[in-house]
Amino acid sequence: MVDRLPAVHLDLLRALVAEWPKLSEPEKDCGVALAATMNRGGAAWPDYPTITRLSGLKTGNAISKGLKGLVARGIVRKRRRFQNSTV
Repeated sequence: MVDRLPAVHLDLLRALVAEWPKLSEPEKDCGVALAATMNRGGAAWPDYPTITRLSGLKTGNAISKGLKGLVARGIVRKRRRFQNSTV
């Protein structure tokens, strides 16, 4: 199964495994949730309810800390996604 994953998924999983002992529980949980929601291009835009469902993290604060920690460690990059308004 691993050989069928796109390279970007493998890159994230390798980064998570390499840093696993140093990661906090929210960082681990968010990292796994991001890997599960990535598209073939390597982008993941899960909302907090999706991260909650996939990770088990119950609070927005825990999710925010987990995501910020992954960004600070250089495991993931954060890029704002702008949505066009119909208003």
